[in-house]
Amino acid sequence: MDEDAVVRNSPIALPASGKPLLIAYGGSELAELQRQSVSYFQTLQSQRPDVHALERLDGHHHFSILEELASPTGALALAAARLTAVR
Repeated sequence: MDEDAVVRNSPIALPASGKPLLIAYGGSELAELQRQSVSYFQTLQSQRPDVHALERLDGHHHFSILEELASPTGALALAAARLTAVR
């Protein structure tokens, strides 16, 4: 990818939706992927009012973390429910 493609495809460039946003990552991800998640959150939080939370889910990676969204009592499902109360 060239620099233009990087900028064009970066999620940082997405416009604010006005809806609350949660950024979650797995604590079992590679250290660099965890760092990128935190950095992404910090960058967005400084630019957008819709960024509300950063969640680290210990014991999960980018595949297993979806179980926390699929389960009604999962950490991500509960976090999503809390976000609906923000509005």
